[in-house]
Amino acid sequence: MADGTFEIRFRDCTPDEATDYAADLQAELDKPNAGISVTRARDLKEAQDFGATLVLVLGTGAITALAKGLATWIARNSGARVVITKDGKVIAENLNSEDAARVVQSTFKG
Repeated sequence: MADGTFEIRFRDCTPDEATDYAADLQAELDKPNAGISVTRARDLKEAQDFGATLVLVLGTGAITALAKGLATWIARNSGARVVITKDGKVIAENLNSEDAARVVQSTFKG
């Protein structure tokens, strides 16, 4: 399951906070040679924000970059709750910085 498209959403926060979280996590994950394509999507088409959902397309070898980036971001944003989905199914949620890398690597290598 190394290749694929996934979504990350943010729970238990205001729409403004979710938009800020999305921008910050996008900056963390969207690094050269990471093998991750990151775009933002709106939850509501009529919303005037840039989008609070991240859509990730993972290339080969991107699992490690995703795991490290997500763990770093969660450590900086304690209390933030993320939900990772694929095809509408939850595959990971409520990760903390201590186990994010391990959980993401085991989930995506599945």
